[in-house]
Amino acid sequence: MLSSLTLSTIDRLETQTGEKADYLRDVVHQSPLAFAKFLLAMPMANHCRTLRDPQGRAAWHLARLIATRHEDCGPCVQIVVDMALAEGVDAGLLHQALGGSFESLPEPLHEVCALAKAVVTSAPDAAFHADRVAERFGRGALVDLGFAIIGGRLFPTLKRTLGHARSCSTVRIEDTEIRVDG
Repeated sequence: MLSSLTLSTIDRLETQTGEKADYLRDVVHQSPLAFAKFLLAMPMANHCRTLRDPQGRAAWHLARLIATRHEDCGPCVQIVVDMALAEGVDAGLLHQALGGSFESLPEPLHEVCALAKAVVTSAPDAAFHADRVAERFGRGALVDLGFAIIGGRLFPTLKRTLGHARSCSTVRIEDTEIRVDG
């Protein structure tokens, strides 16, 4: 029998994100212990100790957005966009990152997006971009960004494995809709 605490946790997540979390109910039904372990991963996925100023937080959110988009889960991309907007990240930056036009971003954010893209695609220039980001933000920022990228892949990967991921959807950034194709 599922505990009311577990179900209320999932209900609360759905309320916060505006998205159904049936995939988590699947996890709970198959293994409550697995669900508990999944919850233990959340502090790591949300870790951000170095990138605390507004530009740093934008960098963190953009890295997560690049990773989530790479995993091709439209609803997850919307959640990441909404979280970034709620934290004050400029909508224009999100538009540019979703469109893949990193060159037009301010240089530090351009490097962060290039690093995130290199990491998720296993590109050989990832170390180059990591060095550039470390020069701008410090080595501790790489830990924050690494966890942001992991966090951006965590939910879509689980959803896809369980058959709940939806690809190619429209993402809303403020009053604009963007078609996000995989």
